[in-house]
Amino acid sequence: MVIKKTKKKQAVKKEVEEKIVKDSTEKPGILVDESELAELKKYKVIVEEANARVAPAGKVVDDGYKYFADFDKGSSVPAWALPRQTETLESEVNRISSMLKKKEVPIEEIPYAEADHKRRSERLEQIKNSKPKLTGLQRDELKKKRDKLADEITRSKFTKLEMEKGLADPHDEAFRMSEPCINMDTEEARRMGISVSANGKVSRSVAENAWKMMSTLLEDTPANPNSEILRNDTGKSKRNMITVPEGFDYNKLEKKKELVG
Repeated sequence: MVIKKTKKKQAVKKEVEEKIVKDSTEKPGILVDESELAELKKYKVIVEEANARVAPAGKVVDDGYKYFADFDKGSSVPAWALPRQTETLESEVNRISSMLKKKEVPIEEIPYAEADHKRRSERLEQIKNSKPKLTGLQRDELKKKRDKLADEITRSKFTKLEMEKGLADPHDEAFRMSEPCINMDTEEARRMGISVSANGKVSRSVAENAWKMMSTLLEDTPANPNSEILRNDTGKSKRNMITVPEGFDYNKLEKKKELVG
């Protein structure tokens, strides 16, 4: 009985030794414990996910980026999307800094100038850092969303020809501007803090503001562009795109007055 057990142990030992020799032949110098290998694979996944989220500038980007910083509360446009204001602030920071270095500030006013310089500098840095840093993938996705929204806005606008010929219905135009009638990506709306209707629509005014922010972030148009560039010159606007809310009372609309020739 003892002999059988001894032979069995020797057989198992031989099998293990053969496996080690085989592994070392296929992968010389590498002997990894299975538990260690599992840990290495787990860390590899974490590193790959982190690398996928690194922006061109080298900063890790949060998938849930947002357009407005905490100090933008109450504003319809984030500070980073208003370059003229940022340039004015930066000019003031440089002016005060230059005056302090050249000792052009009266001695009694130096503490106030230094405090003002510090406050403006910190504000400028906050604004610059608040602009979302996009990955290449995020930029591509945002461009698709922006262009799709632009098409929706264009379809909702009366053409220049219609306006010149007096064919633009002012009541219809007011309705489109104020009532939800344009499809908008709900994820991007959330990032902007925009509320959408139950069927995922926003008014044209809201859509135009969103389009401006998206374009400014993509930097492929002038900052805060004029949405009038989305208006077609000729053709007809798509009136059938308008979604009339349930229970809408047409009697409240002012009746059109016929022109007496």
